[in-house]
Amino acid sequence: MAESGFNSVMTGPYRELLSPIAAQGLRGVVWLGNFINAPTCNFEKSDATVTKLVAPIAGNPAVLAYYLGDEPHVSECPKAPLLFKKRSDLVHALDHGSQTFTVIQASENGIAHDYAPWTGSVDIIGFDVYPCARASATCNFGAIDSAIQAIRNAGVKQYWAVLQDFQDCYYRLPTPQEIEAQFDHWAGSGISGYFVFSWNYQSADPKCVGTTLDSHPDNIDELKHENAVSFFRLPAAQSSPEPSVLTSARWLAILALVVIAVGIALGVKRARSRRHAGHDG
Repeated sequence: MAESGFNSVMTGPYRELLSPIAAQGLRGVVWLGNFINAPTCNFEKSDATVTKLVAPIAGNPAVLAYYLGDEPHVSECPKAPLLFKKRSDLVHALDHGSQTFTVIQASENGIAHDYAPWTGSVDIIGFDVYPCARASATCNFGAIDSAIQAIRNAGVKQYWAVLQDFQDCYYRLPTPQEIEAQFDHWAGSGISGYFVFSWNYQSADPKCVGTTLDSHPDNIDELKHENAVSFFRLPAAQSSPEPSVLTSARWLAILALVVIAVGIALGVKRARSRRHAGHDG
């Protein structure tokens, strides 16, 4: 992943996981447990548990952000944005100058792009829009454009795009050209980072056969190209960059999610104009 231009990994809240990441010149988005939707509508880990996890790693330069939970549903849990705000405030109190993060899906329970309730709930919101479905030979890139407009309408200022590079029962693996098209549609949106989901995703449903990008070198080559033309390299974690660098929206997180025993993988770079092969993004 690092050789492909990714420069962060998703990982757990432990020094023994952060140190090897830093040794590779990478940084981590630290998973603090999930949010359980209806009927629970609460975090799976208590404030006390999060405190015990964050306190020993607070200030660690290998930490890029804290992942507070994935795809909470405001349609099922109307108080979820407030709960995320409170959890975000707790993490900030434990690790001053840190960033918090969650991902909001494009549609939940038949409601598309209900993004406004999440404005201000965490520091960085990720928006996953997967345009390539098995049911169609072509990808619906217009879905990305619709999401971008909804994000702007919601007043979200700092966010990461979540791009598709995986397959399951519903979604198919995009081609290198379709990966490029996703980047092109997100390029002018004002994103401050992006995920690429996923390096080796496997569904819990055995009927939904996933894949690893190691088996698709053309896709890896396209990701490497996109990372190279879009961003500059961030200083390695050992260089202890100033806190203002860590929290600036000018810095772009590029994240290749990798499902492994201890976490997932991603990366961070500084934004510039995308220019490649005869056209501008």
